[in-house]
Amino acid sequence: MKHARSALLIDGLVAVTYMTKAQAELAARIRRVLGDTGAGERAQQIPLAYLGTVHSVRLRLLKEFALDAGLSPAVDVIPGNEGRRLLQAGLERELDPSFGHASRSSRSTCSSTGMGAPVALTGLPRSTTA
Repeated sequence: MKHARSALLIDGLVAVTYMTKAQAELAARIRRVLGDTGAGERAQQIPLAYLGTVHSVRLRLLKEFALDAGLSPAVDVIPGNEGRRLLQAGLERELDPSFGHASRSSRSTCSSTGMGAPVALTGLPRSTTA
């Protein structure tokens, strides 16, 4: 068992949690196990592992492999309510004022992605900045 733990490649380690507190606990446990098994040098390499919350690991992977996927690596988390505002502005731009009939571009986008017909969302406040 000690041999299996010593063979662990830190930069290939993936450990995903849902909460930031759990991330810190998991990192501490991994460091402790590595330290206890005489792999203290590798315990210092923990920042090279894909260790974090679902969102932080996904963001890191997206940034690291963006060019391979044909995307820009200049991505970041949208702060606060900005994401909701951008979603609302996009929906308003793509949906006709009659709430239910999508514009030609959104119909073709939805059909080409297999999403089916777009549905008007009710209960969302209209954006005043769009």
